[in-house]
Amino acid sequence: MDIIQDVIRDTVAASENYTNFFNNYEKMNDTFTKEQLSQYKDELTFLRQYLSYLVGLQEELENSENSIDSAHMRYSKEIDELKNLLGNKSSAPKEQVYPKFAAVSQSYLQLLDEKNNSNIRLELFKLLQTLRSEFELTLSEKHIEEAQTIASYQKEPEINHDEINIDPNGGVSRLLPHTTPDFLQTPLDYLGYCIWSLVKKDGLLVPGKPSFGVYRYKDKHCVFSSAEAIKEFIEDPAFFIEGVNQQCRKNPELIHLLRLEDAFKHVSILTLLESREGGPGLSTKLMVDKSCETPVHFIEKNLDPNYYWNEWDLRRKAIQMANIRNKQTKACQTILSNFKVDSETQVWLKKDASTNTGINKGTDPIKPKNYMVGLRTKQT
Repeated sequence: MDIIQDVIRDTVAASENYTNFFNNYEKMNDTFTKEQLSQYKDELTFLRQYLSYLVGLQEELENSENSIDSAHMRYSKEIDELKNLLGNKSSAPKEQVYPKFAAVSQSYLQLLDEKNNSNIRLELFKLLQTLRSEFELTLSEKHIEEAQTIASYQKEPEINHDEINIDPNGGVSRLLPHTTPDFLQTPLDYLGYCIWSLVKKDGLLVPGKPSFGVYRYKDKHCVFSSAEAIKEFIEDPAFFIEGVNQQCRKNPELIHLLRLEDAFKHVSILTLLESREGGPGLSTKLMVDKSCETPVHFIEKNLDPNYYWNEWDLRRKAIQMANIRNKQTKACQTILSNFKVDSETQVWLKKDASTNTGINKGTDPIKPKNYMVGLRTKQT
């Protein structure tokens, strides 16, 4: 936790140096090209994104520590109660023991889950440190010190709310610290950055000042860094809300940083990146050739399809009907047409009955015998 706090402190200091530079670079002795300013702006965006990840990781670690402490206290309490309950006894009622075992197991599993999550957060923190070490900040110490010197001679900007007139029909309302209860709990959209700077300075991330008031338009709570920004926002708030979306289309890395995932639900980040590189993204209108065909004469539903307007068609129809009246209808049956005639036949079904018949059968039949005479005595 202490290491993360130190890294956050260093990142905040670096971000403030870049913010001072952008607020005062026009008053410096050196001149800067558009490429240099664009490079410095990208470096500031990286620092803001890096800081956002670190702050989120710190919040998760604080919640994890609280969860671990409560789970450990509950685990120790249940173990002590089990020891007192069992002691030197050979047995104990299950109505008292089983709930204790269940509570111990739940506490142990919660501690095990927090351990696994802590290992994942540690790997994430190492990855963030690796990315930070590979990213080089090009703003020189000379320019940082010069910007700090110029900022030290400037007074803290003040704002007179009486000079800022808000049209009640414009849809903008103002929340002030001394007139709004629970002002500190007011949720800030766009992560508290000044949307005037985002739109007017091509995606520059400058923190807004809640002490100037929170300005609500529809469901958005916005803060600004100067009185000029507030006045221009009140004149045309829809322009700045849409301008932030346009900046996110040009710089997709701002979508997650400004928490605008809901505004780009059905948009692929890859499409936005291709758009920034010159591809057919959302910032370029796609022209497509299309055609449609329309009938010359629309057919009305009340027209009779059997209507004939030609005189010769009517004569031909009349002759046909006259010939049909003089015809006689005849019918004949052929081999092929007999299969199409519906006819019925009646048959007598055989009865389920049996009759007795004579059966030839013999008992003790006569056996034929052959006799040979003269075998025993000689006959004379």
